[in-house]
Amino acid sequence: MDIIVRKEGGMIAWHCALAVSVVVLGWWKPWKIGRRDRKLPPGPPTSFLLGNALQFPRLFPHHRFTEWAKEYGDIFSLKIFNETIVVLSSAEALRAILDKQGAVTGNRPKSHIIERTEGIYTVFGNMESHSWKSSRKAAHMLLTPDALKAHLHTQRPEWAQFLTDLLDSPDDLFTHIRRTSASIMTTIIYGRRCPEYANSPAERFFQGTHLLNKVVDAFTHPPIDLIPALQYVPTRWAKWKQLSNQTKAIRNALFTELLEECEARLASGRGLTGCFIENVIENKVELDMDRDEIKASGKVLMDGGTETTASLLQTFILAMINFPAVQKRAQEEIDRIIGGERVPNLDDFDKLPYLKAVIKEVHRYRPSFPLGMPHVTTQDVVYKEYVIPRGTIIFTNLWGMHRDPHKFDDPEAFNPERYLATKYGTKTDEDGADFRDNMHFGSGRRLCPGIEMGSRNLAINTMNMLWAFSFSKDETSPTGGIDLDSAYQKPGMVFSPLPFKCNVVVRDGKREQLIRDWHAAETALTAS
Repeated sequence: MDIIVRKEGGMIAWHCALAVSVVVLGWWKPWKIGRRDRKLPPGPPTSFLLGNALQFPRLFPHHRFTEWAKEYGDIFSLKIFNETIVVLSSAEALRAILDKQGAVTGNRPKSHIIERTEGIYTVFGNMESHSWKSSRKAAHMLLTPDALKAHLHTQRPEWAQFLTDLLDSPDDLFTHIRRTSASIMTTIIYGRRCPEYANSPAERFFQGTHLLNKVVDAFTHPPIDLIPALQYVPTRWAKWKQLSNQTKAIRNALFTELLEECEARLASGRGLTGCFIENVIENKVELDMDRDEIKASGKVLMDGGTETTASLLQTFILAMINFPAVQKRAQEEIDRIIGGERVPNLDDFDKLPYLKAVIKEVHRYRPSFPLGMPHVTTQDVVYKEYVIPRGTIIFTNLWGMHRDPHKFDDPEAFNPERYLATKYGTKTDEDGADFRDNMHFGSGRRLCPGIEMGSRNLAINTMNMLWAFSFSKDETSPTGGIDLDSAYQKPGMVFSPLPFKCNVVVRDGKREQLIRDWHAAETALTAS
């Protein structure tokens, strides 16, 4: 009997312990949600379950992130429910975590809404995927120096038309920049020029991009990736699904049409242009790419090389009208090297150190991706005394690291001279060893393969514009007095200015005639 009692007592004790464990674990697991692990970098205080969700900024998070970096250091962490975010605000942290450990920090966080809208989209694809690997291999076919040089003849008509358009309708500067940026890319990728903006692939591209920027704005849709059940809400009750469907329809129609044009030329053997997609189709067996992957590769190159270039050129003009002394000095340098008796060519750019410094300062002052593109860790990463756990989303706060007063003199000033004093614009007593010129093009294994192409487009267009025109504020227009603080008011993947007006005046009659002669010659060559 005593044995039975002891056994029954033992069973009761075991069941009680199990019940207590269930209660404790049931309480402990939600208690941990929103809490910062002690091994994580510091950050703003968290709330029960929510973490830092209520503190996460609605617009332009790079401003808030930079303020937090001043308080918590060059690497800090946030908790959004059970999601961990780490923000890097120094070149040292970026180099150590993303560049040197790219094999385990090079993937992108999963995004249901991107997958739903875009299908195959290697910008957010994992490095292990076949689509990402084949897309990178294909991109290198186009983006080698020799391949880019072979496409210069297709870009010259765009550069010439851009200047002619500015002569004929300077009030449409914003649109001319968009047309030129898009047409350069459609010509190189699909062999299709866009000599007009209205109703062209260029206009449709920016319509689709505008919608895509809304789609990826985290505050236009519920936390789908955190609460997967939301994926099954009927479309009629989910505005984010309606927006996703609209965006998908516009972008899919555009990129399907451009692909089909290339396929038709190859099938007929007539009108071949040697463009990127023609080459990919001809080498699809070697590249091991199916039709959807080929379409996706063209789409990603268009996205990477069009809106970013347009945004930077628009920002460049904003800088020129807000800092006329900078514009004057750059024009004086151009006049010394090129003069007013011929149009510039790409080889001239290497002889213009001040203009190079201006472009670098534009990248620093108003980067197109202030927080870069997000990365995600595939295993635990150790940095200093911190452990960044597997599955952590990482942002690179380019805005903050280029506004560090310990690294940059007067970082809020637009001052190209800083890049004449030191290689990376840092203080003269800073070695700047962790910085690099292409930080705005990505990090680690996600470094953009189109660096050379994007840099060339910026070089020739900025040089041409300042050689040909002077730019100033148009105080008579509601958007003509815009400054670099109030110019950016829309969310999206790319930090780009709102449409604005400015005065665009050709510098003299000789330059005007040279532009028109150049455009006529290029038009004749294109027609032949």
